[in-house]
Amino acid sequence: MPGDIAENEWAISGTPVDCVVIALQKIVKEPIDLVVSGINAGQNMGEDVLYSGTVAAAVEASLFGLKAIALSINAYKDQVFETGTRWFIKLLECGIDQLAKPHEVLNINFPNIPFEDVKGVRLTRTGHRKYYNFITMIEEQEDSFSYRIGGDLPQWDFEAGTDSEAISEGYVSITPLGFELSKGNAFPGVLSWLEENHLLET
Repeated sequence: MPGDIAENEWAISGTPVDCVVIALQKIVKEPIDLVVSGINAGQNMGEDVLYSGTVAAAVEASLFGLKAIALSINAYKDQVFETGTRWFIKLLECGIDQLAKPHEVLNINFPNIPFEDVKGVRLTRTGHRKYYNFITMIEEQEDSFSYRIGGDLPQWDFEAGTDSEAISEGYVSITPLGFELSKGNAFPGVLSWLEENHLLET
């Protein structure tokens, strides 16, 4: 449920995507220059971008044809938000909003270190991570069980050029995300299978 808490300030009870949809279709009447989602308390790197509400809110805005940026900081507790805030202001002053394009998202992650310790900024691709002991069993019965998702911290593959490598070395990571979901190089194999099985014939 949206609530007006101050002039031009709203609080919305819902997911980050809900907030974007309500803002764009009900609340905001003026043209929008840029949608900023975050700073999220916890990184959104590697495969986590597929699950992230912070990234999803930026994606939703981009699908409306707006420029969108997602911001996250690499810590689940004791976040140094000043680092992310000051670096994002610096990036805005350098014109990063002009790099943002409709139907794309700039995904920015900040290392959780003091502002002056950040070494710089890297252009990165999404890396890879694995979670271990991700399900915590709370209670088990004969025919059911209760559980909680969440456990050990992710184990990152620090490949060269990835978001996780940049963050581990004290850099801000900028990863442009796109949403062309069809995998073109898989088409020949699927097409051959269709032909071999005469499934293209009508």
